[in-house]
Amino acid sequence: MNEYIVTIRETRERKIKVSANSWAEATSPVSDRWDNGEIVLGTDDFTKVEFLAEVVE
Repeated sequence: MNEYIVTIRETRERKIKVSANSWAEATSPVSDRWDNGEIVLGTDDFTKVEFLAEVVE
């Protein structure tokens, strides 16, 4: 019988509409809000789960 390490990977996504002149101008304030805890992804933002397994040698 083998031993396995199983990794569970969840993906959460939220789309936020912003007006900006560039990619950096659009992403920077959203990134700052996420860093400051103003944007928190929760169960409603869940999109998929993956299970990965590798044999322990």
